[in-house]
Amino acid sequence: MPVDQDFNEKFAKKFLIESELIKKISKDAYREDFKDIKGYLIPNI
Repeated sequence: MPVDQDFNEKFAKKFLIESELIKKISKDAYREDFKDIKGYLIPNI
């Protein structure tokens, strides 16, 4: 059970970080026109 809990905590943190990145990128996307958002996303994860 502790292994699952540890995994879930790591996953939750990763998800939180990614969602914060997406919010940040979304704000930037209003200012700039990204032709390839995946190309921008991947290096930042």
